[in-house]
Amino acid sequence: LSGADLSGADLSDAILVGVKAALWRTDGANMDGALVDDRPAGEPVSEMPAAEMLREHAQWCETGGTAGQPSVFDGVDLRPLESIRGLNLTALSAKAAVFYGLDMEGVQLQGAQLEGADLRSANLRRADLRGARLTRARLNGADLREAQLGPLMLTADRLMPADLSGANLRGADLTGADMRRAVLIDADLSRAILHGAQTRQADFTGAQTGGARGLDLSDLNAG
Repeated sequence: LSGADLSGADLSDAILVGVKAALWRTDGANMDGALVDDRPAGEPVSEMPAAEMLREHAQWCETGGTAGQPSVFDGVDLRPLESIRGLNLTALSAKAAVFYGLDMEGVQLQGAQLEGADLRSANLRRADLRGARLTRARLNGADLREAQLGPLMLTADRLMPADLSGANLRGADLTGADMRRAVLIDADLSRAILHGAQTRQADFTGAQTGGARGLDLSDLNAG
């Protein structure tokens, strides 16, 4: 984009990571929520003891709350961490946090509060997101192969489904994902890949599924 005149352009929520922009013009442009290399898209994680907080949270999860303490990363730009692969972050609060491009393979985020989080292009393969709240989350292009998005069992007779109401899953890869009972009301699954995904009793009311591949609509309301 070097030399481009983008004066007054709407670049809200655009991904501009790795873009060459020498001598470009952005006077009056709307850059709200845009991801760039040289400034954080929220509270900078570099100003927080992030590694220690994540360790404390994992310890809190693994000891049933007898040690460590839960962490809150609401509105934090976590991109500099690069990887939280395999960590136990059950019930983490990271509302509107930025996870763009992070390696999150196998991470445990059962019951996590991820409302409005930016998980675009994140590696969430085999991640445990049972019962997670992902309303209005951005998961465009995310790798969710074999991810667990089914219900979280709270008691013998109480289940908490994963809530992806209004989430953006355009182009996401959900191959082999467990999406049983997931709430996908008004979600955007355009061009998503769902080969082998389990969607039994998932709620796709108002969801956009144009161009989605592998979605078996006959299975949605099966008992």
